[in-house]
Amino acid sequence: MGVSVPNDLGCELGRYQPQTGTRVVMITLSLVSLVFFFCCFIGLSMATYDMARRLRGDATRVALLVLLMGCAIGVLLLLRSAYKRFLRWLPNATATLFEQGLVYDGIVLRWVDLREVTIGIQQVNVKSGFVTVAKSREHRLTLKDSHGQIISLYESLPGTERIADVARRVVFENVIPIASAQLAKGEVVQFAANSVGADGVLLGGKQVPWQEVTGIEVRDGLLIVKRRRRFPASEWLSRIPNCDVMIALLRQRVQAEH
Repeated sequence: MGVSVPNDLGCELGRYQPQTGTRVVMITLSLVSLVFFFCCFIGLSMATYDMARRLRGDATRVALLVLLMGCAIGVLLLLRSAYKRFLRWLPNATATLFEQGLVYDGIVLRWVDLREVTIGIQQVNVKSGFVTVAKSREHRLTLKDSHGQIISLYESLPGTERIADVARRVVFENVIPIASAQLAKGEVVQFAANSVGADGVLLGGKQVPWQEVTGIEVRDGLLIVKRRRRFPASEWLSRIPNCDVMIALLRQRVQAEH
């Protein structure tokens, strides 16, 4: 694992390694794509240069060469961005799950210190006429402890779903008493750009007073707050740290109001 494991983490519950075969296939496809785009770029460059030679006037040639250089820089920047995102998606470290924590890529995260869990969008279904299409699928899991340590896991790492279940349960037990106490004192409980307070809920940039809230719904990766005689407020779960805590606070308040 590349790091010494403290004795206070308890028994090992699972060790999850990257799928080497998947990495090899995806890296091979990535390299083939890069070579293909490079060949296309060379062909475009030769065609443009040949066109510039046939045209009369130095100004025309200079303009075409500047345009070609701009296109080349744009293509290279796009490939660089896509390749960096691709490499981040591929896990290259082993995640080891313990009774009292998680070890990943040299980071030791104890459950007692876990303060924030953010989950990705599992699946977003979009209806087009009579057809329902799965538009997006992402199982990203981000963990943050009280010391500022951050661990990000992706669907391509086996065991991410099990780690997510454990982390969500632990952070709920750690944070819900604190958040409930803050709300009882009239304080605002923040969830990134969203919040729950004595006057209402701020969700997706919309401030909704409690008297307008008629219900809470979680659907297709969205948290939805239904409103009386108005359009509902909504936000992606992937943009709400500790979304389980926020959902629990909302449901408690809605039940109390009704």
